Amino acid sequence: MLRQPTTLGDVAVEGITQLTADELGAATARGERIVLLCLAERAGDAYRLSVRPTALPTEHPLARMSADEMGVVYHTDIAGQLSMTTAEISPVPTAAAMLRDAIEIFTRP
Repeated sequence: MLRQPTTLGDVAVEGITQLTADELGAATARGERIVLLCLAERAGDAYRLSVRPTALPTEHPLARMSADEMGVVYHTDIAGQLSMTTAEISPVPTAAAMLRDAIEIFTRP
């Protein structure tokens, strides 16, 4: 948890609809894969938040995931890089997360 009150307006969002087949092919030729990446980057005492297409080396844990997987990579000062993935082959986990978020929003004081 970042402990940073945030709304969608605080997140820089760039979708994948502007990507072209040529850009995807060029990334592949460079040994990269373009993924839709959510980032929380430290910026002083806060975090800069974004969601954007990002080219990652094919050996990066998030570049190796299938279409049914979600993952996260943490960079820590003690343990180095930690990666976790989960398979999301049905819409149930996403729906449950959205419901949890809606309940949290509406029950805040």
